[in-house]
This record gives sequence, C-alpha cells and structure tokens, in this order.
Amino acid sequence: MFTLHEDEKAYRHGDHGPKYLMMGPTSNFGIVKLLPGNVVSPHYHKIMEENFYILKGTVSMTVNDVESTYSAGDFIHLEPGEIHRLENKGTETVRFVVTTSPWMDHADKIEV
Repeated sequence: MFTLHEDEKAYRHGDHGPKYLMMGPTSNFGIVKLLPGNVVSPHYHKIMEENFYILKGTVSMTVNDVESTYSAGDFIHLEPGEIHRLENKGTETVRFVVTTSPWMDHADKIEV
C-alpha cells in the first residue's frame, strides 16, 4: 500500500496536462487538467483500455471520427484501438480522472 496527496505530483506541462498519481504495475491512475484551448492530439492505444471520469468543466472528445461533449459526472470507456482526441473548447478549465489498464508506458500510445 502507498498513499500520497495530489499536490505531491506535477502536471506534465507545468499548469496542465496529465498528472499520474500511480503508474503500474497493473494500471495507471491520473488527474488531467485541460485549460481553455488545450488539445490532446488524436491517438490510440494498442493494448490499454482507458477510462475517463469528468470532474469539472466540459470536454469535447472525438472517438473514431464521432465527436461528443461530456461534462461533470460523465464516464467514458475506450477500448484498445479506438482513435480519440480531446479538446477544451470552452472558457473553463476541465479536470478529469483517467485510468488505464493494463499498465503500459508511452510505447503503447500511437499518434495518428
């Protein structure tokens, strides 16, 4: 067992992006912060499935060329191979939980 507080980890891009609180050995758990205008470029995962739970704000997510909008309380599950892109088109910061399984490093992520 281990514990930590979110403040003990940093966002990948300073004030935004993913912040992984746990990576491996079998899954990842993180918090993602998207500022207005932030985009996560289209990609897919060869092996990992990915889950998102929106905590705050509204995010546009395109999955396999179908765009949908999600807000606080929405849960999204993606299977391996599903091409996805995220964008904060609003004026409010978006925060969401991301979990992945099985644990994989960045070698599993394929940009398209």
